[in-house]
Amino acid sequence: MGLRSLAVRCVTICRRYLSHLKPDTGSFGPSPSRELWEWKKGQEQYRDKNPLSFQLNGRELSLVSQPQQEQDVVALFHELLGLGTLKGLKFFATSSHDTYDSLFLCDYHDRSELVFDREARPFGVAEQYAANHSSEPKVLEYKYNFDSLVDDFDRELKHEAHIDLVVCWTAGSKFKSRYFFSSLLVGDEGNGREVFGATHQVFRDGTMTRVFEVIVLSDLLQFIR
Repeated sequence: MGLRSLAVRCVTICRRYLSHLKPDTGSFGPSPSRELWEWKKGQEQYRDKNPLSFQLNGRELSLVSQPQQEQDVVALFHELLGLGTLKGLKFFATSSHDTYDSLFLCDYHDRSELVFDREARPFGVAEQYAANHSSEPKVLEYKYNFDSLVDDFDRELKHEAHIDLVVCWTAGSKFKSRYFFSSLLVGDEGNGREVFGATHQVFRDGTMTRVFEVIVLSDLLQFIR
């Protein structure tokens, strides 16, 4: 008997036992339903341990947990804009695929709502920007942790000279080897702010060269509380 004939005979015999084989579900490991259930429970547990609650003029955030990743930072930032906590910013586009995340401009046309005042408007901007000012397009970069932007600079994926504003949840500590964060939430320091709501101005360490401004959202919310 040739090899071809032998192979055909083997297949014919094996077919008689197909009904005894375990059905192929196409699933490996835990079932999708189980994974979804565990993800939901994990999110509920995270919310219980890391709640996020903020109200302004009777309106509250829809995000119920502290940010866990960059997408949460984007959502929280735009919610604060919608609540009116942050003002005067308009957006051309936001993308997760381009080199930089977003393009915006500062549109300041109401001095009474925008100029810095230590008591009334602690997030306001410097006098020269507070009225009849529409800026050129500016680059905004979102990060969960500012340190990850330093990693991007090290790998030359992004360039600090191209960035005007960074929005992050927390600053981290790695940046301290390269930059100095000057708080705009202390005393009258906000009087030099360019972007409404910026919490810090970033300088190259050991110099007076300002690089860009940063909104550290956790510091912003803590200051408001």
